Amino acid sequence: MAATYIWGFGGVKFESSNGLSATLNHAVTSLSFKPISLSYTTLNQEQHIINMGYRAYIRVEAVNACNDDYSDFVNLVNCLNAAAYQGYDLTVYPRYSTTDTSLSYNVRCVSDINFESIAPTKSAQRIVLEFESLGAVPLLPTLTSDQDWVYLVMQDGDNILTQASESIIIRG
Repeated sequence: MAATYIWGFGGVKFESSNGLSATLNHAVTSLSFKPISLSYTTLNQEQHIINMGYRAYIRVEAVNACNDDYSDFVNLVNCLNAAAYQGYDLTVYPRYSTTDTSLSYNVRCVSDINFESIAPTKSAQRIVLEFESLGAVPLLPTLTSDQDWVYLVMQDGDNILTQASESIIIRG
């Protein structure tokens, strides 16, 4: 039995709002969230913190090593160009899966873009990219990998039905 992963499992997908996309199926991604808050101290020296949500940070590490990998990387560069120079939005789906629901964030690239050779011979290239979400998320996501389709039920166990008496099915 495979492990169930918090925040999904898979590669990474990039989409620009002009329709360009790139999917790196074997990329390693990390997803973290930094709290956004306002704090102030009263005259009595009591500290108060107002939580405003979280900003998502995504780190992608990918290797261009196989014969057909280069086309995915060219698509990635096209998406980055569209976002940076043509003003289109860039959406990243970290831990992207074609079979599970994936998280997505509108982002900006905050790292250098550098295709590094991993050896002194023409063998492979590596790139590490870091992204920061443009908007805040109010709560940490609870999405997991390997979600099954289930019936939406009430507290007593009865299925919730539509007006047409059909059961409502969701991923969960």
